[in-house]
Amino acid sequence: MKMDTELDMIGYAGHKSSEPCVDSLTSGWSSNTVSVTTAIPTSLISDLDSLKLDKGRLERYAANAGDTRYISDCTLKAHTRSLREKVIATTLEKIENSKNVDFCYVLDCTGSMYKHIIAAKDCIIQVVNYIERMNLSIKIQISFCGYRDHCDGDDRIQIFDFTDSYEKFKSYISKEVPAKGGGDGPEDVLGGLNTAITQMN
Repeated sequence: MKMDTELDMIGYAGHKSSEPCVDSLTSGWSSNTVSVTTAIPTSLISDLDSLKLDKGRLERYAANAGDTRYISDCTLKAHTRSLREKVIATTLEKIENSKNVDFCYVLDCTGSMYKHIIAAKDCIIQVVNYIERMNLSIKIQISFCGYRDHCDGDDRIQIFDFTDSYEKFKSYISKEVPAKGGGDGPEDVLGGLNTAITQMN
């Protein structure tokens, strides 16, 4: 049996079957003629023609799916479909995960912010209102982390954990985040950022 190894057909010509055979496979695959002694149903050839897979594309599907094997028998179409479905499912999962966003506000809440904290909180609430009105397809959870000076003890870090309730978040920001504390020491900016990254639920 003679066969051009560069033909996109790859493998169906090597499979033996008792079904009626076709002597040449050209449409949609290659301009060359392949002589075969194997049995390939006409319906299968039609399916392959409509699928229009070339060797390079199949190898990419296999690589994307983490499968470096190259099927060389009549399971080619089924295996290719399986690989494509796996790649598509993985991609859809990534897209779905990308729709989940955790959004944490980190704010200096020391006494020196007394003249500015109301405006800062108003800006936070305006952004939340904008997100709420957008009715985005992504799922956003919001949280808050306020930091003060190192000398402020239990008030050094103030947190409101992630929630998907915009109303609860806005109520907390409006009523529970005062400007207080502080001293001669520096604000614990890094402590606030570290808490936002590692300790928020």
